[in-house]
Amino acid sequence: LDDTCKWPTFDMLVIDEAQDLLEDEYLDVLDLLLEGGLAGGRWVLFGDFERQAIYMSEGGPSALKAIEALSKRAPVHAKYSLRVNCRNAEPIAETLVITSGLAPGYKRVLHDNEGSDVDPLFYSSASDQEKQLAYAIGRLREIFKAGEIMVLSMRNDENSCAGSASSGSIGVQLAPMRKVQDGQTIPFSSIHAYKGLEAPAVVITDIESLDDEKTRSLLYVGMSRARIRLFMLMSKNCRTSYDRILDAGLEMASR
Repeated sequence: LDDTCKWPTFDMLVIDEAQDLLEDEYLDVLDLLLEGGLAGGRWVLFGDFERQAIYMSEGGPSALKAIEALSKRAPVHAKYSLRVNCRNAEPIAETLVITSGLAPGYKRVLHDNEGSDVDPLFYSSASDQEKQLAYAIGRLREIFKAGEIMVLSMRNDENSCAGSASSGSIGVQLAPMRKVQDGQTIPFSSIHAYKGLEAPAVVITDIESLDDEKTRSLLYVGMSRARIRLFMLMSKNCRTSYDRILDAGLEMASR
């Protein structure tokens, strides 16, 4: 840029999902857009730097370094911790705290809709997972409309369980979220693409491992998309890890 370029400036910036934007390139742009820059301007950034910084784990800076980068540009600003869950029914919120090791957990849950316990289903093969997906959708269709159900995957659309089953092999009409145009088809998406969105009922598929932090952070994002009902389809190899995570989370929650 040279001196002849004139950027429009704004009196205030309000930014959500800030954990995905605190890299130098984006901060440069925000500095230019805001009257007074980040150091002297008015701004509010909302972000989950504990569990939802999933893009930073893919070669970008860590969440801690991202916050430090912001602090260097704006050394004087206030930080607040928001611990009220506004989206999930209480059983889902409790499972999120237990499985993700949130400490401290949520102060309270605002969602007043009655939810059910989270349902883990374990599969032994690709075909078995398709059967489990059909079962989960069948259970959900007793209560929810097709458009109220979202199938999410740890993988991209083409390599997901729903992608393989979308031809109708399980007796359920499925299609990628971007292609659904009617109320009779159940959409599916990767967790990455659905980040920031929500649905009354969610089925998460293709959970092959629970042993690394990157996978568990991605799973947290997927689980937190569900407002009322949640199914999780996991490989049988995950059963021991899942039980261990639950035990550790319950022990931490009881302290």
